[in-house]
Amino acid sequence: MGYGRRFKLAAVLLLTACVTTGCIRSKVLERLGLVIASGFDEVPGDKIMGTSVLYEIDPQAREKSNVISSTAYTLKGRAPI
Repeated sequence: MGYGRRFKLAAVLLLTACVTTGCIRSKVLERLGLVIASGFDEVPGDKIMGTSVLYEIDPQAREKSNVISSTAYTLKGRAPI
């Protein structure tokens, strides 16, 4: 296979990849949401309470933001040894 033929093949493959990739509608944020605030507080019993606020990008969502809170002994949720 000559140099010119390889170059043409590579150009066609690159052009095809660019054209087909632009046609796909990705909605990653609409499915996952976006964390806009996160905080940690110390609570009694040597525990940590973590709170996150998620923003829903989907225009059809009933609630535009969700608040998630959890309490644990560590940031990873493990009990002390």
